[in-house]
Amino acid sequence: MCTVFQALDALAFLLELKLQVLGDPTKEAQIWDIVLEGWDLVQRTRKKRNVRF
Repeated sequence: MCTVFQALDALAFLLELKLQVLGDPTKEAQIWDIVLEGWDLVQRTRKKRNVRF
């Protein structure tokens, strides 16, 4: 499970990366792909946790 501090650290990393590639649409698209993959993983994990047997 991801802690709040780990999530904030990941967010800071992505923002720093975003500033480094600002203006390069290809690199910016790659960053958004990473963000969306992470969000999808979070959603799938939540769904698995909420399943009742």
